[in-house]
Amino acid sequence: MSLKKCIGLVSIAMMGSLFAGVGCSSSTPSGPAADAGPDVKGTRPDAAIPVDDAGDAPVVCAPDDETSFKPTWIPPVPNTGACSATAAAALHQCVKDTTAANPNPASCAPFSDPSTITDSDKACVLCVFSDEKAKTYGPVIQHTGTYELNFPGCIALTTNDLTATGCGAKLQAARQCGFDACSTNCPVSSQETLDLLNTCEDTAAADTCSKFETDTACANSLADAGATSQCFAPSGTTFDQYWDKLVPIFCVLPGGGDGGTDAAPPVDASDDGG
Repeated sequence: MSLKKCIGLVSIAMMGSLFAGVGCSSSTPSGPAADAGPDVKGTRPDAAIPVDDAGDAPVVCAPDDETSFKPTWIPPVPNTGACSATAAAALHQCVKDTTAANPNPASCAPFSDPSTITDSDKACVLCVFSDEKAKTYGPVIQHTGTYELNFPGCIALTTNDLTATGCGAKLQAARQCGFDACSTNCPVSSQETLDLLNTCEDTAAADTCSKFETDTACANSLADAGATSQCFAPSGTTFDQYWDKLVPIFCVLPGGGDGGTDAAPPVDASDDGG
């Protein structure tokens, strides 16, 4: 199955503010997106278009050879209710309000000030956002330049199969292969460069990553399969709409119960490098 991409632009400044509040490093968010119920990527809009060493020609955006690529399954963290429905909505509003012109909107104040952030809001931030090098993933994965909404993790959670051979793992393997093939050659700095990355990943899926792409057929029967149907979204779904659909599956308990001030952060948001 082809992994559909739902794209949105997100300012990088927001992540620096949030992770200042929770005491984590402010790594650049970003990531490739999957398809089936779309994966979502956002970009930071202020980097220059990459050039070669001579500075006079754009870098060629084409996939590397992934014949020897071996995926590493990074499971999702089960929902422990780290966010209340109110906190999750407030955090998303912060993300939507943050722009290059307004990097510190008032809606981010509850999450960005380390002296005033509550334990429950801190746990919510750490549940929602995961660095790409984390050992487990929440709903929003940060890569360099983009966000990825964790569709494979949603499938793993809702099928109750967190194993490295489950459908979620197969979907993630295809995503990882495409990202590995294209992320270095197609750095993202704008919607245009994000489109180039997506095109590169589509090319990789049909060629050098095809053996992993074929395995994603496991999700074809899941769109109408009870709880798993929550992970899918119709064509035309926006970044923000899919965010609102996915985040509660990872971080809000049914009924929207509070995460509680003593709730442990359910996602290892620290990358292995610091």
